[in-house]
Amino acid sequence: MTGLQSNTPADVSAMAKLEDQLSAVLYQTADEVAHMESFDDEQRSEIYAILETLKADTQAHRVAVKLLSHRITGEAADA
Repeated sequence: MTGLQSNTPADVSAMAKLEDQLSAVLYQTADEVAHMESFDDEQRSEIYAILETLKADTQAHRVAVKLLSHRITGEAADA
């Protein structure tokens, strides 16, 4: 199998690592936006709304990856 069709523990671990990195970048971006003076209040609110949506999606993906990992390895999941 190739690409997204492969579901080995190493592939799932790589996906989990990618989701962790994405989450860290989103939090860092939110912090940077808080300190930028080039946005007015409305623009900043819109950016925060987008970032919050992305954070929620990333958290949902992290949970899905964890469940997939447990399914592949046969471990009990604590979802």
